[in-house]
Amino acid sequence: MSFYSKNLRDGEQIIAIIRRNWLTYLPKIILAFILFFIPIFFMFPFLAWQTMGQIILALLFAIALFYLLKLLSLSYFNCLIITTERLIDFSQNKTFERTVKETDFLNISEVSYKIKGILQMISRAGNLEIKLKSSGQEPSFTIKGISAPEKIQNLILDLKKLSEEENKIKKAHSAISETHQETLLKIKNDIGEEGIERLLQTLHSDKNDGEQKEKDLEFLK
Repeated sequence: MSFYSKNLRDGEQIIAIIRRNWLTYLPKIILAFILFFIPIFFMFPFLAWQTMGQIILALLFAIALFYLLKLLSLSYFNCLIITTERLIDFSQNKTFERTVKETDFLNISEVSYKIKGILQMISRAGNLEIKLKSSGQEPSFTIKGISAPEKIQNLILDLKKLSEEENKIKKAHSAISETHQETLLKIKNDIGEEGIERLLQTLHSDKNDGEQKEKDLEFLK
């Protein structure tokens, strides 16, 4: 979790970490076993070649181990992070190359998924495709082989709706605040500086009821 936490903003929290279903890696897992099996199966003939055979055997084991570590690394670092504020897509197709893309929920225009191939049918996994308002028709995020893609789709759409509602509330609050200040400025223009001073003195006489109003009027001085 610490690797992903360092990419978060202040106050942002991780809701879910989505990775590929392990069955979608089945061909690569089988290849990893084959790479380990070959040097084990031919161990005695290689050892009969003495030093040269030992070097070849060690190289074969090293290749198999490197491939396995690469597979584990790719399965771990290829993921979609869903936070309280946005989506973060970690994509690593090569051992020493990683791409990180992100988007806020308000920028999402469409979320869909498709199930393709025998392995995805068996594992009930699918490819999640996310289109952004700024990217046209092509998906900007494609997360392959994830389990229960329909649940992830619904989660992202729910978070998108929540962000839209919060954005509407912020805009409404900002509009109310601006209208409130415009009204207070109009009062200032109507009653003048001396009227504002008398009004503040009146509020001081009843601190409990007038404290908030005094704060609102303070900026008029």
